[in-house]
Amino acid sequence: MTIAKGVQWGEPGPLPPGRPVVADDAALAALVRAQVLSGETAAPIGLTGGDLLRTLGGGPARRRPDDPEAWRFPVDALVVRREGADDAEPAVAVAHLVAFRTSARRRAPLSRMPWFVTETLVVANAAFLGEWNIAPKGHPNDGRADVTRGVLPRRDR
Repeated sequence: MTIAKGVQWGEPGPLPPGRPVVADDAALAALVRAQVLSGETAAPIGLTGGDLLRTLGGGPARRRPDDPEAWRFPVDALVVRREGADDAEPAVAVAHLVAFRTSARRRAPLSRMPWFVTETLVVANAAFLGEWNIAPKGHPNDGRADVTRGVLPRRDR
């Protein structure tokens, strides 16, 4: 169920025993992807770092998922299927998806891509993308994705 105005979101309580705990958004997305592909019902997963945790108000010095005073939150997942690629498995993200418009010859690893130098598309479920608050009004359980698309002039990068 998505959030609703005036209704408490999330519930207090630790992660159930035996459930996995992951350290970042990518590891969480990998487990969610496995659930999506297998048709499993979404099951609780603990998170100890990443942009989604920061969006939820967590941080490195906060409670662990198995702490009796921890909170559990339902979140949306972004499932992307490439148009015309019926046989391709979907990409799944929990925080954000990033795409760059660049030729195959100039493509580099994500860590070296020229953010907003070429056309950049960010589809966000979490408010934060690293240090950037890219979706300040975004909420990870509102049933929507926040989209930012553009190119920044050199002086603004």
